[in-house]
Amino acid sequence: METSIKKIKHAYFMINISYTSSLAIFGAIFYLYLQQLGFSFLHINLFGGTFWLVNFLTELPAGVFSDCYFQTRDDSITKNLA
Repeated sequence: METSIKKIKHAYFMINISYTSSLAIFGAIFYLYLQQLGFSFLHINLFGGTFWLVNFLTELPAGVFSDCYFQTRDDSITKNLA
């Protein structure tokens, strides 16, 4: 049992590291790409700020919506165990 938990934790950490790294690489490459296209620093930062703000404002309500209206049988079992 202990070995399977370690495998799950290891997989979780690897996925988390991959996700975080992909965001960092995307941000750096996208910034350089827009700069190469001739956008000013002001426009690049306004676009980037707007992108992350919209991402933040839509991600949380979408998660709440899916939790409220699309519960599966497994979710209800987990809630009863907790």
